[in-house]
Amino acid sequence: MYYDNDEFISALAARIKELRLERGWTQMKMVREFGYYLSHWQNIESGKKMSLETLLRVANTFDVNVDELIGHIKRRKGIGFGSKGYYLQDILPPKRKPNREGTANRKSPR
Repeated sequence: MYYDNDEFISALAARIKELRLERGWTQMKMVREFGYYLSHWQNIESGKKMSLETLLRVANTFDVNVDELIGHIKRRKGIGFGSKGYYLQDILPPKRKPNREGTANRKSPR
């Protein structure tokens, strides 16, 4: 199982906006009372900008565990690595199906 970077950021941004709206807070409140720059907060909610430091600050702002921000984000089936969408199944050769004798089919030398 793995996380897709773009899906993760998009789901995280949506969750942050959802928490803000649940509390009845405006983006201007985030600026005035919590010290965010408006453009930075808009980038957070649109998924354009999110560092680990920002993630922790947002969790502290809402007084929630980080798990409440990311715990709902779904993982994809398969083996993956990297943060920009490079997945093992995309770079590894396909597995060969075993033949009746239980060994992998191999091309015979010519």
